[in-house]
Amino acid sequence: RLAARSAPAPLGTLVGRTRTMFTFETLPDEVSMVRDMSRQFAEAELYPAAGDIDAQHKFPEKIVKKLADLGLLGIVVPEENGGAGMSTMAYAVSLEEISRGCASTGVIMSANNSLYCAPVLKYATEEQKEEWLTPFAKGEKLGCFGLSEPGNGSDAGAASTTAVEDGPDHFFLNGTKAWITNAHEASAAIVFATTDKSKKHKGISAFLVPCDAPGFSLGAKEDKLGIRGSSTANLILDNVRVPRANLLGKPGEGFKIAMTTLDGGRIGIAAQALGIAQASLDVATKYAAERTAFGAPISSLYAIQLKLSKMACAIEGARLLNWRAAAMKDAGEDFTKEAAMAKLVASEAATMCAHQCIQVLGGMGYVTDMPAERFYRDARITEIYEGTSEVQHLVIAGKLLKEAAKADIPMPAAPKKLHEQEQQGGVGVGVAASAALEGGMTAALLTTVSIANSSAAEAPGGMRIRGAKDRHVADGGDGQHSLAALLPGRDLPELRTQARVGATASPTHGPHSKVSGMLPMALGNDHDSV
Repeated sequence: RLAARSAPAPLGTLVGRTRTMFTFETLPDEVSMVRDMSRQFAEAELYPAAGDIDAQHKFPEKIVKKLADLGLLGIVVPEENGGAGMSTMAYAVSLEEISRGCASTGVIMSANNSLYCAPVLKYATEEQKEEWLTPFAKGEKLGCFGLSEPGNGSDAGAASTTAVEDGPDHFFLNGTKAWITNAHEASAAIVFATTDKSKKHKGISAFLVPCDAPGFSLGAKEDKLGIRGSSTANLILDNVRVPRANLLGKPGEGFKIAMTTLDGGRIGIAAQALGIAQASLDVATKYAAERTAFGAPISSLYAIQLKLSKMACAIEGARLLNWRAAAMKDAGEDFTKEAAMAKLVASEAATMCAHQCIQVLGGMGYVTDMPAERFYRDARITEIYEGTSEVQHLVIAGKLLKEAAKADIPMPAAPKKLHEQEQQGGVGVGVAASAALEGGMTAALLTTVSIANSSAAEAPGGMRIRGAKDRHVADGGDGQHSLAALLPGRDLPELRTQARVGATASPTHGPHSKVSGMLPMALGNDHDSV
């Protein structure tokens, strides 16, 4: 069973607080039952139909209706609101099995659960839930999530869609939302629009908008590489008039709603990616056992065994990360970092496993007679939507830096020999990383290299930067150079540096010079809301 226990953080950890540690021996009985039910449904209904759904770009309407009958379109919504009342863990294992059978069906399920039902459940009033949640959790209707725009996929705080007050009780919405999953089948959309430009991202509000409202229209369906059974299109709002009663949460809470929604959504996308990865391993393993070459099954070849082993290890590791994120969410813990880790690792595992599946199958992996090429096409999107892999790294690093800033970590003193070298003029590289976090989502990373003439310079965070004797670097008079100008193409085997906090290494010869350059990388919130 899933066991959660509080334990002190291990000695040397960066986090100076009590953490909840999760271990997994077996899943709870009810979660195992949901997984088994979903697996049986996928094998009977989804796997045989997945190829046609993909080839025809066909929305699986009958299959989605069966998902609703099984209670899988509102799996974490309480029963009183029309859902199944299950846990996030049950949602994760169920969505993995559904996606293993058909990734298009998996993303339809994920979008309705994670991106529509979850924020309505969390932020809607009881009156709003009756209209905007219950029929969607029951699967009678589908919802969609309108965050991304043609000009701001990653910069979620730069919403150009506007909501202008029309008297005390209404708003006019104008703008376009892009890459919206379930767009052509949805009955309602959560639309994020700017209500106060002066407050920037704190001036964004969320609205519940019926898709049949006057002025609401849809763009053409995107012709996609993968997940072709789900519709992806623009939402176009031209003076769409909505009542103030359709505000989701409070005015100005839109950005917060979007970010918390995406945290939970990443558990869903990780589950979808795991389903694709597992399907890839299943096909590769079966084919390797049956295909013969050199007088024996190719599964006897070490090269094939190595691929299968790497695939299995990547899947199991990603699965445990996702289960951990789901368990933390169920326990009420802050799971932002863990969900980002799970989504990052699972999506990259899906791409790797689909790639290796094609390699195991060889030419058969490249044609539509086998599903390997579809797995690869479906896997690629999991590294893009609901935050690209690059953004997941920013989220993870930002959280780590924020945790480190709160911890009082004593650092060892520099060895005496290094102090002696510093007196003679040394070289070092100071790396200063600072995190400016808004809800754990925005990170600014700064890398600084400074070479000074035998005198220490102070970098942010108290890091010391020393002078260099090794190379003369011509400057324009003010000593300013970029890191790119300093290092590209340079072979510096004799320049031995040691990047460490509070200490520097030293070279042995060469003229003194002073160079100070910065390579800033300030990357904001990258959350594509496909």
